[in-house]
Amino acid sequence: MGGPVESHREKEGTDNEKQIHGCGCATCKGSHGKKKPLMKNRRVVVTGVGVLSPIGHDPYTFYSNLLEDISGISQIEAFDCSEFPSRIAGKPRSFQLMDHVKYNDTFYIISWKSAGYDALWGIRLGLGGFTDCGALSQRNSDPTRASRPWDMDRDGFVIGEGSGVLLLEELEQAKKRKAKIYAEFLGGSFTSDAYHMIEPHPEGSGVVLCMEKALAHSGVKREDVNYINAHAVSTPAGDLTNTRPFCFEL
Repeated sequence: MGGPVESHREKEGTDNEKQIHGCGCATCKGSHGKKKPLMKNRRVVVTGVGVLSPIGHDPYTFYSNLLEDISGISQIEAFDCSEFPSRIAGKPRSFQLMDHVKYNDTFYIISWKSAGYDALWGIRLGLGGFTDCGALSQRNSDPTRASRPWDMDRDGFVIGEGSGVLLLEELEQAKKRKAKIYAEFLGGSFTSDAYHMIEPHPEGSGVVLCMEKALAHSGVKREDVNYINAHAVSTPAGDLTNTRPFCFEL
């Protein structure tokens, strides 16, 4: 009468544990108490590149148009956006999926599906959300020159559709099938400083930490970095805080 009371749920759980951990079969004997072997570090390379964008649907066309300063920004025609202060966007045009798909070619399928998702949700929801944040350019009368990162007169970015795909593959596997190797992934990092929902940290501390960790992880020296793909959102606050980490870190 004076001892501890054991509930039915607790007893049932104890019995179940005995049934599970007390198994004597050969399979369980071989797996219980045996640590999973550690995976050795493997070299990873990029063996495939795909892109779907307002200025090109393959890497060569996209990059050529980018260097020639060709813009894919125009007035939004998919829906009535007259109530929004920003009425411009970037939209892929003249794209037919089956014209690009080849045997065992998944890059365009993935890109097309990603861009389709943006078209369905990104434009309608994004236009309203980013407008409320004051992050979109309102150069409706000059859409091709609306996105201007680092410019003194920048007034925000331009929403758009598109996607990019990189195929990562183990180096030895790529060599076996004699695949074209574009680059090697040496390392990376990510951080989340939770400073603000949309405003970047004024000193860019989160970006600095991410860059430091990425360099350490990859084993690359600062002086060996010769290209930086900046975020460059073309907003007054974003571009300013984007440059500070680069000056500090590199």
